[in-house]
Amino acid sequence: MIKKSGPIEFKENIGSLESQATYPSRNQSCKNYETCLNLAASLDWEGFDCTNCNKKINEQLIWRAQSAQREDNLSKKIFPIPKIKSIVTKKEIVVKKVS
Repeated sequence: MIKKSGPIEFKENIGSLESQATYPSRNQSCKNYETCLNLAASLDWEGFDCTNCNKKINEQLIWRAQSAQREDNLSKKIFPIPKIKSIVTKKEIVVKKVS
């Protein structure tokens, strides 16, 4: 199975027999566990699962959580999430004198 950047949303199908026996598996020793908790809370998820996670944070989820927190100041104060890393490069223009 292919591992994905996490957290991975856990959706419980209320009322189904399968959901009563299925619980999310979480890796509490992961260095990103607290960040995943904050992302899941900011995105108003029912839960998240670590089973197929590659222990990296999905930057798209960070962006979505930041977007959600713009409309909810309390969530922003309670659930800190990392900033999206961006790389800015400068190209130097070199002018050579042609003789």
